[in-house]
Amino acid sequence: LNGPETELFDKGRSLYNHGPAREAAGKTGRLIVAEGYMDVIALAQAGFNEAVAPLGTAVTQNQLALIWRIADEPVIALDGDTAGLRAARKVMDLALPSLTPGKALRFVMLPQGQDPDDLIRAGGPEAFERLLGESRAMVDVLWEREIEGKSFDSPERRATLDASLRAALGKITDQGLRRHYADAVREKRQELFGLNQRRGAFQPRGRGTYGAPAGPTPGARASLLAQPQPDDPEARARVRETAIVWGCLNHPEAALELETTLERLPFACPDVVPLKDMIVTALQETPLTRAELDAFLTERLGHPPETRLSAIAQVRLNPYLAPDADPLDAKRAVGEVIMRQAAVMGVDAEIRDGMDDIMADPRPGLDYRLTDAVMRRDKALRGTTGADQSPAEQEDGLSDQLSRLIDAEIWVKRR
Repeated sequence: LNGPETELFDKGRSLYNHGPAREAAGKTGRLIVAEGYMDVIALAQAGFNEAVAPLGTAVTQNQLALIWRIADEPVIALDGDTAGLRAARKVMDLALPSLTPGKALRFVMLPQGQDPDDLIRAGGPEAFERLLGESRAMVDVLWEREIEGKSFDSPERRATLDASLRAALGKITDQGLRRHYADAVREKRQELFGLNQRRGAFQPRGRGTYGAPAGPTPGARASLLAQPQPDDPEARARVRETAIVWGCLNHPEAALELETTLERLPFACPDVVPLKDMIVTALQETPLTRAELDAFLTERLGHPPETRLSAIAQVRLNPYLAPDADPLDAKRAVGEVIMRQAAVMGVDAEIRDGMDDIMADPRPGLDYRLTDAVMRRDKALRGTTGADQSPAEQEDGLSDQLSRLIDAEIWVKRR
């Protein structure tokens, strides 16, 4: 009987139907958490004896612990109205810090305006059984909460989404589980923004603009850009891509600012792509130190990332990408290489498309297009900004050039 709260009757430590539900859950292997005790009565009358509910209050941490003692993955079944949705999200926030491997929550939302009794009266116990079969993982509910009713048509709005997701995932104390949540969220972001990475191409759903870092100092530019580059295009790509990953590993704070750009950037070396993707995944969790990011990659790879990244002396000996480099110089140096990578990959895609067009239809003017593309690629390889420019001019130059690349969509095949 749900009477007034007393010193003996602590509602926050009690669950309606706790004893019978525990026994029933041992047979069915599941537990249903309803919104109120009248819902539990309706479910029991329909044969669902493995149901509990709080006693007219929001679910508490003590009740959550009781629930997990009965079942590892209880199903939170809430009414299909605003109050039910709000209650589901409160339970989710309450559960995030306590999640561990093997202890999770799943959610079902009843049709709008219905409670379990309404649903069972309309469709019988089978209707509720079908609903239970469609229960959803908590990461899906978390994602929907963050994107519901929002537009992400600008870098600022996407950055706000990233910050909100990072704050939510940061509540998960189990490091391994937090990484899996970050993986799932990253896949959802890629699906939402229409990002499809493939070798040598960007595939944005709509036009956008990367956030360009401040221009590097002349020393930072000269350190990597002025050194002799390999003759082999694939070797040059490996130098660039390894430099980007090496700089991000050594300076996670810089990588965090470049996260969106890094995620959309195409790589040509298939063995370097997983390193970049792992860093992006790690950045979607709580802010990481260099040691934590190194440990994350080591666990995923099975060996320290330096084993592969330090093999190229031109990258390993670069003072502006080293762990002890000035953070601002490091961000500028990584940003400059990212800009070159974007320019070269885009122009190379244009050259390949142009060659295909010439083979199919050798019209006048296509040879000029290829010559122009080659010249622009060579300019990109020499660097995207002038060493004699001021930092402000360099920053504007980086932003302008990247904006032109994005607006022109040079990686899209022309017909």
